[in-house]
Amino acid sequence: MTDSWREALDRASLDKDEIKAQLPLEWVVMEAGVQLERQPDGRLRGLCPFHDDSDPSFAIFGEDLGACGCWACDFGPGDLFDFIQRWRGVGFAEAVGIAAGLLRRMRAEGFTPSPPPPARQAPADLAERARAAWRRAQADPSAVAALVDAKGLTAPVDWLLREFWLGSEDRFVVTIPHLGPPEEEGGPLRVNGLKTRTARTHPYAVAGSVLSSLYGAWRDRGRDLVVLTEGESDTWEMAWRLRDRADVFGLPSGAAAKPRPEWAASLVGRDVVLMFDADRAGRDAARRWHQALAGQARSTRVARLEDGADASSAADPEGAVDRAVDVPPEAGGARVAGSGVHYVRNNEHETVISNWVLRPERLVEIEEGGFAIEGRLPNGRTAVISSDDLSSEGPARAWANRHGYVWLGSTKDAQSVLDLLLRDRPFLAAGRGTQVAGWHDGHFVLPGESVGPERWVYVPPPADPDLGSRVLVRRAPYSPEAARALLSLQEPGVLHPILAWVAAAPLRAMAPVFPPLGVHGTSGSGKTTLLEEVLRTFGWAVNLTLTGTTPHAVQTYASAANGVPVWFDEYRHGARIDARTALDQVLRDAWTGQASVKGGMDRANYARLSQLPARAPIIVSGEDMWQETSHVDRMQIVQVTRGGRDPRALDALRRSERAGFGRAYLGWLVDRYWDGTLPALRLDAGMDRQASGRAVLRWGWSLLRGFLQDAMQLDPGREPDLSGVERAHAEASSSDPIMDALRYGLEQVGRSGNTLARVDGDDVRVKVMELVDTVKRFTDIQLPGGTRAVKSALSERWGAYDERSYHNGMETVLPGAAREVAPS
Repeated sequence: MTDSWREALDRASLDKDEIKAQLPLEWVVMEAGVQLERQPDGRLRGLCPFHDDSDPSFAIFGEDLGACGCWACDFGPGDLFDFIQRWRGVGFAEAVGIAAGLLRRMRAEGFTPSPPPPARQAPADLAERARAAWRRAQADPSAVAALVDAKGLTAPVDWLLREFWLGSEDRFVVTIPHLGPPEEEGGPLRVNGLKTRTARTHPYAVAGSVLSSLYGAWRDRGRDLVVLTEGESDTWEMAWRLRDRADVFGLPSGAAAKPRPEWAASLVGRDVVLMFDADRAGRDAARRWHQALAGQARSTRVARLEDGADASSAADPEGAVDRAVDVPPEAGGARVAGSGVHYVRNNEHETVISNWVLRPERLVEIEEGGFAIEGRLPNGRTAVISSDDLSSEGPARAWANRHGYVWLGSTKDAQSVLDLLLRDRPFLAAGRGTQVAGWHDGHFVLPGESVGPERWVYVPPPADPDLGSRVLVRRAPYSPEAARALLSLQEPGVLHPILAWVAAAPLRAMAPVFPPLGVHGTSGSGKTTLLEEVLRTFGWAVNLTLTGTTPHAVQTYASAANGVPVWFDEYRHGARIDARTALDQVLRDAWTGQASVKGGMDRANYARLSQLPARAPIIVSGEDMWQETSHVDRMQIVQVTRGGRDPRALDALRRSERAGFGRAYLGWLVDRYWDGTLPALRLDAGMDRQASGRAVLRWGWSLLRGFLQDAMQLDPGREPDLSGVERAHAEASSSDPIMDALRYGLEQVGRSGNTLARVDGDDVRVKVMELVDTVKRFTDIQLPGGTRAVKSALSERWGAYDERSYHNGMETVLPGAAREVAPS
């Protein structure tokens, strides 16, 4: 009977070193399904099992073939147990138990290792090969030039030949000698090793090479500033860029090269900048080197590159050297520590304060200010935690609960975890982030999704609106049937403005003005179903009802995104008055995306004022027609009727593949933006608000039409049918809320027992304050504002003035208004 893994773990826990010595890593990797080939330099190479690999990028290396890693993904360098942990998805202790079982099976089955590498070349042979290759490159530098071009280097070819003795064995293969000090003073440099590579392959060490010196160390001028890079091509590029102010050396065998005492000794008393690749292996190497140079170098700083970049591909490598950062010291001692799966408080009993740890991978600079750390949780999922989330006990608890974990620590513990994470800051890849979902510098940044050439990260703001559960944009299949059904849901005069508006909404940040979309219709007209299906097809489900939404939520959602449509439903009498009032202001602000200023929203300082710009594209729907002039002017209004809907198209849409439609559309917008073919919004200076709003709809239609033509060969027509919005605007403009309020007031008695409005000969007398209060509380009439705004409108229209009445107290007199307000 076979032992369980836990029984094997119990027996193996004390002899893991023996297991590692007897269980060949090569055998375990082959057990994982990786076919390995012996390379001339002794390494074993194959397809990486941890990512979609077509060009073998996984290797087993080291003097005893005990290390492994992949140069194309984030695995490695690691050892036997690191490989098993990633392969089986387990922790270290369980990996030891699995290794014990594999060792018993290997002994039972037997194992024949790969044949040894070819005979090593003598140093003299290496030197002669390097000299011959250099002479060949002098005559024909095309192979070196091809490599320089493929790597995007700025270093001149003739300079590289002169300074680094690069050579070529034919039109494709470049030789890279690793030189050491001369055997005798004044003699020629010694060739310690030789690597070969082409423009399309990685460098391989020739058998017999001894890579015992930092690459480029023979060029040491003794300068105070030293830049240490990860590979040969990075060394060439930075040596050229910094040729007048720094010495540049490279690790002889990449990030896997462990610091040697003699290498550290050569850097004593100098300012060292570590400029390794912005990947996991590079970060781990930077940590090792920072520790090795402590007390040796005068200073050790880390150059932070864009995620995935190296010194030769970074956008501004010289600037990265100048901006290199120090590792911050501990703040107040090591109060907490990460113990593998949880954080503990470093007291006598090591009190557990969480059931999670975050393994940091990326420092995200937030566009709106501040930073966040992206990393992996114990369940393997990626998560982002901001400085706001660790500002105190409450936010830390809320963050943990939101991710399915528990926080039991205090505010001081939360700050100590932040300090712990910040100590990793210099070793993390640099990332860009934002707290506003939508369009940023040619990218769509959404919860869990970044569409564009660079990887952005969405960091939820302190007032987290939980967009992650409401944004459905993701990579998935979609079909032309979904688009055909979408184009047939309603009659064109209703459907076209809605589709055009939703198509333009992701680019709201690119438009100087953008109209809110108003959709109204009687109960049962299908307006809610129409909006739900259109928005869901594009990947949006940010929907709130005014009957159950607070003013704070209205303002938070309106400011949380600049390219995600936010839909407020049930705009009608019976909705929360305070929420409806807040939305009324948002509808005015949304035209230009201007901000309202609020207090009490900053968790750290409730006295601080916060700006809440209404930058999201806003949809509002309900049974009522909009009456307020400021709304009617800014909105594009659509009236939905029962007769225009097509139930068969709705059923076809729901049955079609459409999950990836929205993601495909956003990708099309990004592609068109970067290749310069994105249709432009055309606004003329003489346009009024309605004309500008219609221009936005035509722009959105051109975007949608371009996508459907390119992606599905569908053509919905050159121009949208905007007759519906024109009719709805004319109807809304014909209403007169001031007149409606006065006529309502003629029939009502106020709290004082007097009528709110009365006819006095040719005049009308009004108790304006009571009328405004009653109208807002009990009717759907949309007045232009409060008492002052209404009085101003009455004065402008009728020359109103205040006069005290013996029976009714203070009233506002509207001279000659009786015939208009109360015609006989």
